[in-house]
Formats: sequence, C-alpha cells, structure tokens
Amino acid sequence: MNQRIIFKTSLMTAMMTLAASGVMAADYQQNPFTLTYEGAITENKPEQVNIHPVTYDLNGLEISANVYTPAGYDPE
Repeated sequence: MNQRIIFKTSLMTAMMTLAASGVMAADYQQNPFTLTYEGAITENKPEQVNIHPVTYDLNGLEISANVYTPAGYDPE
C-alpha cells in the first residue's frame, strides 16, 4: 500500500512540475492591465479582444476587475 501512495505522489509531483514549467510569469508592473503571463494583452486594438478595467464598491470593499470584450463588440 505504501508503495502505491509513493508512486501516486511521485507521479502527481512530476505532472505538476511539467505543467508549471511551461508557464512564464511576466512583470505585472510592465503591463497596463497588470496581467502577469507572457504574451498578455498590453493594449486594446480594433477588431481584437479588448480589456476594460472596472472598479466598484461591494459591501464596503472596492473591487477591481478586467472585463474582456470580444473582437467587434459593440456595447450599444
């Protein structure tokens, strides 16, 4: 039984390591939308996915979020 647990734990660790190795973090301070992944959107462009930062109060807490809109989105 212990060998089975050790094997499963080792397998899970290996899978998590492989999954995490492909993810590169970027400096959020260099991105106007504070996105932290490589290749993240850095500016809104016509006919592409765009980001709209929003803030609002919820039960006394100030909430900040990014709203993604699809290419060609018309709010009207």
